[in-house]
Amino acid sequence: MLRFTLRRQAQAWRSTAQRRTQSTKTDAIAPKKSARAEDQVPTPNNVPTLPLWQRLGPLTRAAEAFARAQRTRPYTTQLCSSIVIFFAGDIAAQSIGGREYDPARTGRTMVIAVISSIPSYKWYASPPFLCQGKTTNDE
Repeated sequence: MLRFTLRRQAQAWRSTAQRRTQSTKTDAIAPKKSARAEDQVPTPNNVPTLPLWQRLGPLTRAAEAFARAQRTRPYTTQLCSSIVIFFAGDIAAQSIGGREYDPARTGRTMVIAVISSIPSYKWYASPPFLCQGKTTNDE
């Protein structure tokens, strides 16, 4: 019952406040000053929000550094990232397998990473079926 009464009073106060702000009476004595952006106090209403990818801090800086390196030295960046990804995948696969760590297997995986990194980069950069304008189903 008390909750209902308080809710009704809050609604009445809100409607009174809205009526006051929508008043047509103009104040000729003190004209309203226009608020400039530098004079405003920052509140959630007047501070522009940044996109999510810019709010991630160190992760954003790492992604921007990778993008910069990819633009300036695409083959070197592709080779290094392939080696890291293959190495992490091999370590994870060996830990799941239940056997002892095999450095020879990791070495073979690194050789495969080095050999396949540039051809895979070239293929993903320009897939042959997209360059010809045909798909495999077109005859």
